[in-house]
Amino acid sequence: MYPMFHHCHLHILLTFISGLIYVGLLVASHYSNLHFENSPWYDISVLVYSVGIGVSFLWLGHLLLINSYAPIRWLNSISSCSFGIYLTHPFLLSTYKYLNKAPGSIWGYNLYTLIGFLIVFIGSWYLSYVFRKLISWMIMIYQKSGTQKLQS
Repeated sequence: MYPMFHHCHLHILLTFISGLIYVGLLVASHYSNLHFENSPWYDISVLVYSVGIGVSFLWLGHLLLINSYAPIRWLNSISSCSFGIYLTHPFLLSTYKYLNKAPGSIWGYNLYTLIGFLIVFIGSWYLSYVFRKLISWMIMIYQKSGTQKLQS
Protein backbone atom coordinates (compact mmCIF):
# COMPACT_ATOMS: atom_id res chain seq x y z
CA MET A 1 0.00 0.00 0.00
CA TYR A 2 2.57 2.55 1.11
CA PRO A 3 6.27 1.96 0.44
CA MET A 4 7.23 3.15 3.91
CA PHE A 5 4.73 0.81 5.58
CA HIS A 6 7.05 -2.20 5.67
CA HIS A 7 9.96 -0.18 7.07
CA CYS A 8 7.79 1.28 9.82
CA HIS A 9 7.19 -2.13 11.30
CA LEU A 10 10.93 -2.31 11.88
CA HIS A 11 11.13 0.98 13.79
CA ILE A 12 8.10 0.06 15.90
CA LEU A 13 9.76 -3.27 16.72
CA LEU A 14 13.05 -1.48 17.55
CA THR A 15 11.17 1.01 19.73
CA PHE A 16 9.40 -1.79 21.58
CA ILE A 17 12.62 -3.76 22.13
CA SER A 18 14.56 -0.70 23.27
CA GLY A 19 11.69 0.17 25.65
CA LEU A 20 11.82 -3.34 27.10
CA ILE A 21 15.59 -3.08 27.54
CA TYR A 22 15.26 0.36 29.12
CA VAL A 23 12.56 -0.75 31.58
CA GLY A 24 14.39 -4.01 32.24
CA LEU A 25 17.58 -2.17 33.16
CA LEU A 26 15.64 0.18 35.43
CA VAL A 27 13.90 -2.70 37.19
CA ALA A 28 17.19 -4.63 37.50
CA SER A 29 18.89 -1.56 38.99
CA HIS A 30 16.05 -1.03 41.44
CA TYR A 31 15.82 -4.60 42.71
CA SER A 32 19.51 -5.55 42.70
CA ASN A 33 22.88 -4.05 43.55
CA LEU A 34 23.64 -3.55 39.86
CA HIS A 35 23.66 0.02 38.58
CA PHE A 36 22.90 0.42 34.89
CA GLU A 37 22.03 4.12 34.83
CA ASN A 38 25.40 5.24 33.43
CA SER A 39 26.10 2.20 31.28
CA PRO A 40 26.29 2.42 27.47
CA TRP A 41 23.40 -0.08 27.12
CA TYR A 42 21.17 2.11 29.25
CA ASP A 43 22.10 5.27 27.33
CA ILE A 44 21.62 3.60 23.96
CA SER A 45 18.27 2.06 24.93
CA VAL A 46 16.97 5.39 26.25
CA LEU A 47 18.12 7.20 23.12
CA VAL A 48 16.64 4.64 20.70
CA TYR A 49 13.42 4.47 22.71
CA SER A 50 13.02 8.27 22.84
CA VAL A 51 13.63 8.74 19.13
CA GLY A 52 11.58 5.66 18.26
CA ILE A 53 8.54 6.84 20.20
CA GLY A 54 8.60 10.18 18.40
CA VAL A 55 9.01 8.59 14.97
CA SER A 56 6.35 5.97 15.72
CA PHE A 57 3.79 8.54 16.77
CA LEU A 58 4.55 10.70 13.74
CA TRP A 59 4.07 7.68 11.49
CA LEU A 60 0.84 6.63 13.23
CA GLY A 61 -0.46 10.20 13.03
CA HIS A 62 0.36 10.26 9.33
CA LEU A 63 -1.54 7.01 8.77
CA LEU A 64 -4.52 8.29 10.76
CA LEU A 65 -4.63 11.51 8.73
CA ILE A 66 -4.39 9.61 5.46
CA ASN A 67 -7.27 7.34 6.46
CA SER A 68 -9.17 10.37 7.83
CA TYR A 69 -11.23 8.72 10.54
CA ALA A 70 -14.03 10.83 12.06
CA PRO A 71 -12.29 11.29 15.46
CA ILE A 72 -9.15 12.42 13.64
CA ARG A 73 -11.09 15.00 11.61
CA TRP A 74 -12.57 16.20 14.91
CA LEU A 75 -9.12 16.52 16.50
CA ASN A 76 -7.79 18.20 13.37
CA SER A 77 -10.58 20.76 13.63
CA ILE A 78 -9.69 21.45 17.27
CA SER A 79 -6.06 21.79 16.25
CA SER A 80 -6.80 24.26 13.47
CA CYS A 81 -8.94 26.37 15.84
CA SER A 82 -6.62 26.08 18.87
CA PHE A 83 -5.29 29.65 18.74
CA GLY A 84 -8.82 31.04 18.50
CA ILE A 85 -9.88 28.80 21.40
CA TYR A 86 -6.94 30.16 23.38
CA LEU A 87 -7.95 33.75 22.62
CA THR A 88 -11.71 33.47 23.23
CA HIS A 89 -11.95 31.14 26.23
CA PRO A 90 -11.16 33.80 28.91
CA PHE A 91 -14.09 35.91 27.74
CA LEU A 92 -16.51 32.98 27.79
CA LEU A 93 -15.22 31.71 31.13
CA SER A 94 -15.52 35.15 32.75
CA THR A 95 -19.03 35.57 31.36
CA TYR A 96 -20.06 32.11 32.62
CA LYS A 97 -18.68 32.80 36.10
CA TYR A 98 -20.31 36.24 36.20
CA LEU A 99 -23.75 34.93 35.19
CA ASN A 100 -23.62 31.72 37.29
CA LYS A 101 -22.39 31.65 40.85
CA ALA A 102 -20.75 28.47 42.13
CA PRO A 103 -23.04 26.38 44.37
CA GLY A 104 -22.00 25.32 47.86
CA SER A 105 -22.30 21.54 47.59
CA ILE A 106 -19.45 19.48 46.15
CA TRP A 107 -21.72 17.74 43.61
CA GLY A 108 -23.18 21.07 42.55
CA TYR A 109 -19.72 22.53 42.19
CA ASN A 110 -18.54 19.55 40.13
CA LEU A 111 -21.55 19.94 37.84
CA TYR A 112 -20.95 23.71 37.67
CA THR A 113 -17.33 23.09 36.65
CA LEU A 114 -18.24 20.46 34.06
CA ILE A 115 -20.93 22.62 32.48
CA GLY A 116 -18.54 25.59 32.50
CA PHE A 117 -15.84 23.55 30.79
CA LEU A 118 -18.22 22.31 28.11
CA ILE A 119 -19.67 25.76 27.46
CA VAL A 120 -16.27 27.41 27.34
CA PHE A 121 -14.60 24.73 25.23
CA ILE A 122 -17.42 24.16 22.73
CA GLY A 123 -18.27 27.87 22.62
CA SER A 124 -14.66 28.89 22.00
CA TRP A 125 -14.30 26.21 19.36
CA TYR A 126 -17.50 27.32 17.63
CA LEU A 127 -16.54 31.01 17.74
CA SER A 128 -13.09 30.23 16.36
CA TYR A 129 -14.60 28.11 13.60
CA VAL A 130 -17.11 30.84 12.63
CA PHE A 131 -14.45 33.58 12.70
CA ARG A 132 -12.13 31.42 10.61
CA LYS A 133 -14.87 30.85 7.99
CA LEU A 134 -15.78 34.54 8.08
CA ILE A 135 -12.19 35.63 7.53
CA SER A 136 -11.67 33.14 4.69
CA TRP A 137 -14.92 34.40 3.11
CA MET A 138 -13.75 38.02 3.43
CA ILE A 139 -10.39 37.15 1.88
CA MET A 140 -12.13 35.41 -1.01
CA ILE A 141 -14.38 38.49 -1.60
CA TYR A 142 -11.34 40.78 -1.42
CA GLN A 143 -9.39 38.66 -3.89
CA LYS A 144 -12.33 38.57 -6.30
CA SER A 145 -12.76 42.35 -6.11
CA GLY A 146 -9.04 42.84 -6.71
CA THR A 147 -9.16 40.54 -9.73
CA GLN A 148 -12.18 42.40 -11.13
CA LYS A 149 -10.36 45.74 -10.78
CA LEU A 150 -7.38 44.37 -12.71
CA GLN A 151 -9.64 43.15 -15.52
CA SER A 152 -11.39 46.52 -15.98
